[in-house]
Amino acid sequence: MQLNKEEIRILIIEKLAGSIEPADDLLIGQLINEHDDVRQMWLEMSEALRSAESGGFNPDADPQQQWNRIAPLLANPIRSSERHVMAIRIMAAASILAIVVTGYLWLRSAKSSAKSLEESSIAKVKIKVPTLRLPNNQVLELNSNTQKKFRVGDAVFEIDNNTLSYKTGTGNHDQWIFSTPPGIDYKIELSDGTAIWLNAATRLKFPASFGTAIREVDIDGEAFFNVAENKKSFFIVHTPATEVLVTGTRFNVSTYDTNKIQTALVEGSVTVRNRIKREIKLKPGYEAEFTGEAGFSTHPFDSVEVLSWMKGIYYFRNTPLKELSIVIKRWYDVD
Repeated sequence: MQLNKEEIRILIIEKLAGSIEPADDLLIGQLINEHDDVRQMWLEMSEALRSAESGGFNPDADPQQQWNRIAPLLANPIRSSERHVMAIRIMAAASILAIVVTGYLWLRSAKSSAKSLEESSIAKVKIKVPTLRLPNNQVLELNSNTQKKFRVGDAVFEIDNNTLSYKTGTGNHDQWIFSTPPGIDYKIELSDGTAIWLNAATRLKFPASFGTAIREVDIDGEAFFNVAENKKSFFIVHTPATEVLVTGTRFNVSTYDTNKIQTALVEGSVTVRNRIKREIKLKPGYEAEFTGEAGFSTHPFDSVEVLSWMKGIYYFRNTPLKELSIVIKRWYDVD
């Protein structure tokens, strides 16, 4: 069996966590014995874990204290029971291996033993749900008790497999706000056929129906757009510091880091511009980053990694603990 470096690293994490399957344990043991590079990886990760447990793991903040706060949440994930538990694939530096191992063990336990979790002393976490805010400030909660079809004014909504769609009159231009809480992603289909996948802790503002000349939405968080083509009507995505202009295309926008807004183009063509109308055009396979200090920059991106959040997976490579904690907060709603 041919395994790549990341697959070998996952097996080592499982072995260190004590959650490895017998067949995988035999395989990784054989690889450690027969391959010097695998043996070196095993020794480095084992030593990193021992150092962490003995008190040598001490970045800016106390990681054990932080972990004590998030471990109960990892053991009782707050994602909808209809969704799979998010598999966080943390390929970070050995300096944060203690968090990787502990997190992986908790996640494996959460997936395989719901009954034991119910009987444990772990504190229950109140589940938050996606919401739709209407112009009169009425807030609709989309939970397990929400009817699959319901009406609000002249709009008829339908919920199917964590997807919200609706039909409304063309004259209804009310502004709606759809929000996902930490730990929940959701899909929404707009009146023009545009589909938007919202990551956790994301806010989307949009009109019930679009006009004929222009289609505009506001996003704060992260979302993947599959924009319905309409050459007569531009689609504009407003972020806190940029605008994305498209006709019909597929792209990802992330504003989680307010100092670095990212737009990754999968298909089609987009123009990204800032508030002073300086703009840059993207071609598929390229990502634009905008910072207030440096302005725009572009580079190729790995679509597997950038879009992995849509499958509940996150990749981290040499990621500082400070940046890792931001993702943990977004998924488990802790500081």
